[in-house]
Amino acid sequence: MKVRITLLLTVSVFLAGCSQQPSYDFMVDNFNQNKPTFSMIATIACDIGEKTGLRSYAINGKTEQEKTLLELAERINVEAISYVEASGKCQLSMPVWKGYLDDSHQLFAYRYNISAPRPYNAALHRYQQIRDKEGTQTEKSKSVLFDMKLSKRWFFSFITR
Repeated sequence: MKVRITLLLTVSVFLAGCSQQPSYDFMVDNFNQNKPTFSMIATIACDIGEKTGLRSYAINGKTEQEKTLLELAERINVEAISYVEASGKCQLSMPVWKGYLDDSHQLFAYRYNISAPRPYNAALHRYQQIRDKEGTQTEKSKSVLFDMKLSKRWFFSFITR
């Protein structure tokens, strides 16, 4: 019996770590289909972060309110929530997918209330185009970062290094 439980847990962890990379369209559609949930997460996460009195805080489920918030985030494919107070404003970072492709690290995340977004340019930031550039020696060391505006305060952020 213990072997079955251990095997089941091992397989679950392995499968969770192998989540499929989302597309840009998925990130945008997921946000648009779940706007009320994103608004609720922002309200609760900012409240939790402000109450800590810390400049930055990783919401990790220490309290019932945090556990409920993380369950809500899981419904919209968010893995974690980090709070930062910057210039008196609540900023949130919520990764959806992290992965490695060849020598580069990639991150797909939702971010809230960021102060200096890096503009998204459809002509330069198509995913296939980014992958093609990574394959060339001259472009390999360059990072690609952008923040695609989803609403007044929400962004889909993509980072590859």
